[in-house]
Amino acid sequence: MDRINEFLKKEFNRTVTIKVPVREKKRIKNMYYWWRRFPIHKTLSNMAYYKDKIKNKDFDYSPYWDQIQYEYYWMAEDILHLRDNHKGGRDSLFQLERDIITSYNRRLKKLFEDADVDEANRIEYLKKELIRNFRGSKYDADDFISEFEGTLDEAFSEYPKWLVNKK
Repeated sequence: MDRINEFLKKEFNRTVTIKVPVREKKRIKNMYYWWRRFPIHKTLSNMAYYKDKIKNKDFDYSPYWDQIQYEYYWMAEDILHLRDNHKGGRDSLFQLERDIITSYNRRLKKLFEDADVDEANRIEYLKKELIRNFRGSKYDADDFISEFEGTLDEAFSEYPKWLVNKK
């Protein structure tokens, strides 16, 4: 792990801060979402209680951010493995490294797009849930979210108080 993190820091100015799972050897490829290696998060229905949604991690940070770190780690693993086992010349090694980086960059680009969209959707979902449970307007929820710092449980307990004090 240390060798891989040193390589990532030196070559890509990245560090992996989480525990990376073992990469699966064989997986079923989806031609529509080829860049995703993990199943997507299933949110609870709109009728579910907000505490159940918090437990289900419907409002947490997008899991795509962790998956991006996994991909950087696995890319570094592949490059270091190639460097250790390559028997050809320097030019062929450089080309093979570029091929690995290019394929991972394609996947990373799509994961970054998914992460941005998912994060925005989760914030909107949180705002709608606050409005649905405690009333207020979309602008009230926007103002509250932009200035609130704390956990999700605290947000759901503080939002009604914030609405009363605002009026």
